[in-house]
Amino acid sequence: MITVGIPFFNDSRYLDMAIRSVFNQSYQDWILILIDDGSTDGSLDIAYKYNDDPRVKIVSDRLNKKLPARLNQMIDMADTKYFARMDADDIMHPERLAIQLEILENNPDIDVLGTNAYTIDADNNITGLRQPSSNEIITAHGFIHPSVMAKSSWYKKNKYDEAAVRSEDTLLWGGARQHSVFRTTRQPLMFYREVGGTYYKKYWIKSKAFLYMAIDSASDKRYSKYYLLKESVLGLLKGVTYLAFTVLGQEDRLIRNRNKGVLSANQANYAIQLLKAAIAGV
Repeated sequence: MITVGIPFFNDSRYLDMAIRSVFNQSYQDWILILIDDGSTDGSLDIAYKYNDDPRVKIVSDRLNKKLPARLNQMIDMADTKYFARMDADDIMHPERLAIQLEILENNPDIDVLGTNAYTIDADNNITGLRQPSSNEIITAHGFIHPSVMAKSSWYKKNKYDEAAVRSEDTLLWGGARQHSVFRTTRQPLMFYREVGGTYYKKYWIKSKAFLYMAIDSASDKRYSKYYLLKESVLGLLKGVTYLAFTVLGQEDRLIRNRNKGVLSANQANYAIQLLKAAIAGV
């Protein structure tokens, strides 16, 4: 029923935990695609530890094609009803696949379903909750990218722009929103890793990609030059802001301000137990 796709590039610190969180799902009828994007740090060796499981497909061509190209490659490989995104440094809630599958099966009009998320730091400490937690399913205009599960048929018709490195998801949601049904569950079904120190670089890469697309006459015509230039400027400004806060030693304030949910002590303890179960040895 579900293909889970994890692309990875030099993620040896976290990849094993990400994979374990797939194996520790309550729902087990999945295919896992692991695509190496030219890693040089031993990440591929970690992936091959799971090669004996027939549900796991490992792909490596030793090239560095960047994330959008690898996402499209995984989508082309998916022959299940649903395709679930996952990043190599994040961790799945043990019920993530089961809950998203149930929602999608009960609501066949939904094309793409995202989730709420706990945020974690480099050492797996829970740092917050992205949105208030509930069982509510709400209309979405964008997603926490690695939380999405979508109809594979939808993804095959709506590919990522491979020139849009670091902005591939923003452009996809923006271009497909008018003809798609996007929803998010307020249940936190991911442990989403946020590590400071490089956010300004990510925004600058994003800004550069938008600018390139705006001036490239062969660029994807789903997006106007005005929209691309606006996003390029916004990315540049965010990059400058994050750099300034990083220099002042205050970047954590910006990161924490992204979290709009509040965790009680009991909720935090429950989340810690879920996280431990998600990354238990398999």
